[in-house]
Amino acid sequence: MGAGHSLIQNNHEEDQSIEIKLDPDAELLVQFDNIRNLQTWKNKNKDRFDIEYPVFTPADEQYGLDEYIAINLTEDQLKEDYIREINDAQGIIHVEYNEQYSLVLPVEEAETSFQIKSELNDPGVSNQWMADRFKLDKFHEMISSRNSMLDSEPSIIAILDTGVDGNHEDLAGNYVSTKRSYDSDSQGHGTHCAGIAAAVTGNNIGIASWIPPGINVKVTGIKVLNAFGMGTQKSIVKGIIDAADLGASVISISLGGVTNDEREKAYTEVVKYATDKGSVVVVAAGNSNVDAIGTTPANIDGVIAVTAINKDLNRAYFGNTVDNLKMGLAAPGENIFSTYPRNKYISKSGTSMAAPFASGIIGLMKLWQAELTNEETYELLKETAIRNDDQLIIDPIAVFEKMMEEGS
Repeated sequence: MGAGHSLIQNNHEEDQSIEIKLDPDAELLVQFDNIRNLQTWKNKNKDRFDIEYPVFTPADEQYGLDEYIAINLTEDQLKEDYIREINDAQGIIHVEYNEQYSLVLPVEEAETSFQIKSELNDPGVSNQWMADRFKLDKFHEMISSRNSMLDSEPSIIAILDTGVDGNHEDLAGNYVSTKRSYDSDSQGHGTHCAGIAAAVTGNNIGIASWIPPGINVKVTGIKVLNAFGMGTQKSIVKGIIDAADLGASVISISLGGVTNDEREKAYTEVVKYATDKGSVVVVAAGNSNVDAIGTTPANIDGVIAVTAINKDLNRAYFGNTVDNLKMGLAAPGENIFSTYPRNKYISKSGTSMAAPFASGIIGLMKLWQAELTNEETYELLKETAIRNDDQLIIDPIAVFEKMMEEGS
């Protein structure tokens, strides 16, 4: 359909109405109990509804993700009678709206002048306050001293976003391409996140990341958002499946929106799919200064949700709270200097920036101990976290000191 449909959901806690937009080309995601019933319903209704199948094509079919169809509804078919008819049909076990999602960025752009001094030779470090606050040069020295890590199989961080400029001067050395169309980024958000997670360090250009020179942590892009920073639940679920099937150690997601459906079965199933395959899923908590329990996919069981802190280690003014989530952490997300398409560098603020900070650290953790589960990863980060104003702030040096102590 040409125009996007929307739902109005009443948020009783804030006493306001929130508009939730649906994918104009596929408003519903429908799950069946088996392929046979799916095919029967599809053949019976192919002249009544605009049906897309297959929607998801996971390598492992035991999770039921291959038993979804998407339906593009007309204006009349969006009425409750039609949706109830679909929901009550034989073999259908779940119907949910295919909501639109967008980048999680605060209103204001960030400043860049910090003039940080560091032993690292990357000139952009002078604008990276986290390098001073978290002793990035000391961290690199500590990691690089453990030569056993250099021979490990690569740990791959998948950035699910607007794509990544894989030819950027400060990313190319750590970037692996999985699909040519993912290696460009006209919006810039994905490239900024990729630099935070895994920019090349020690090359006398650009910025520094948590990945020391010669350490086998790589970053890749999977495009789930368009040039306007918009995507849908369907595109994000597809991206998570792709990342998990590629063997990503970490799946970093800096997007989200207010949830309309508390069940969100597709998200729940795909996160389980990814974590069962060994990926840790990291999600930005959102930038509305509210409880992230109402923000998706940050509120999905199995993900590590990350809110943002500023240079004083206080929660950023925009960051959603993560206290009521099962696995909530905090990381730098205000005034973050990083890579931008066409060999540029800019500062941005948002929990979008905090999530790849966590993802870079977790990528290293998975290189050190590949079998770490998402829960084990979270417990290590929680146990070693800096506690400030009820925030559990990731402490890279502390978590690796603990891992090295336990591994010695």
